[in-house]
Amino acid sequence: MLAISVSLTATVAAWAGEMKGTEITLEEAIGLALKNSKIIDQSDLDREKSRKNKNSAEIGYETTQVSQIVPGTGYFIYDSATERSHNAYLMASTDYEVKQRLYDVSKDGVALKAIEKYCTVLESIKKLDLAKANQKRDSINYDLASLRHQLGIIAMQSFLQAGVQLDSSKAEVDNAEKTLITAYKAFNELMGLKQGERPVLKDEITFKGTEVEDIEVKISEILSVDPTLSNAKANEDLFRSLIGAYDSDGIKKIDADKYKISTEQLTEGKRELVRNLYNTLMSLEKGYLVAKKSLDLARESVRVTKLQYSVGLASKVDLVASEASLASAEQRLLNVKLQHVIMKNKFYKPWLAGN
Repeated sequence: MLAISVSLTATVAAWAGEMKGTEITLEEAIGLALKNSKIIDQSDLDREKSRKNKNSAEIGYETTQVSQIVPGTGYFIYDSATERSHNAYLMASTDYEVKQRLYDVSKDGVALKAIEKYCTVLESIKKLDLAKANQKRDSINYDLASLRHQLGIIAMQSFLQAGVQLDSSKAEVDNAEKTLITAYKAFNELMGLKQGERPVLKDEITFKGTEVEDIEVKISEILSVDPTLSNAKANEDLFRSLIGAYDSDGIKKIDADKYKISTEQLTEGKRELVRNLYNTLMSLEKGYLVAKKSLDLARESVRVTKLQYSVGLASKVDLVASEASLASAEQRLLNVKLQHVIMKNKFYKPWLAGN
């Protein structure tokens, strides 16, 4: 059992080998996704290109400074040409900072996607189990309805209704199997595994509540490390730095003021986003308690029905129906747990909320 507190910036170093056997843990899945991601590769190339541009701009600015040195003083003339060279360096340097943060964001996004695909496969497996349990229940009900109809206990209409229900259950099993195939296909594609493989997902998803004493304090803490806000502030600072001594028409100052307003709007929007994510988390945690109680009741029902069946106080129909109800309760609880772990990751890293 793995308590999900996975850092979405987990590196491939956390998973260095090839997947062993037919089992795969969540940590291994994240490692495979990071290793095989074209998105990360593209972002890395963008970052490297930006780094080279920054280095070139820095050399250009240093060369300009040398050419403008006043002999015997140690100072250089900062004219319009020097300022242009300086500004080019500032822009290239800021662009590199931005690309570095975007590279980290791409890793976070791919890691979250791995968690989502892992959860989707787990959920699809459970839905197939539920569909099979319902089919088993409806098959027994159909056989019983057939016997009752032959004995004249029920009308033809009731018998036909049992057949329709069984056909519906069979269709649900077929759809669930197709859904599982699709889930595995998407999972394998992200992990770089061969299509058709069905590795056993070793880790179950456990539930851990969110502990927040003061939501507004927590929001400020979360947003203080939000790379999208850091990038917005970096661009704001850049345009403020570009005003310089030659902004006679005030255009650059206007740009700087616009970026300041944009950053403020983005920050407020992120605050509201995190509040909404927190409220959704709290709703899921309440839903978890309800689903957990329902599962406990369903398990107790199966236990009692088995005892009654063993002494002839319950029928096979009763037993299979209680098992189908248990499968349904298990599926509902798992669904809440999977939603919760994904939402929790987005709460602590709201820059992933759009993924």
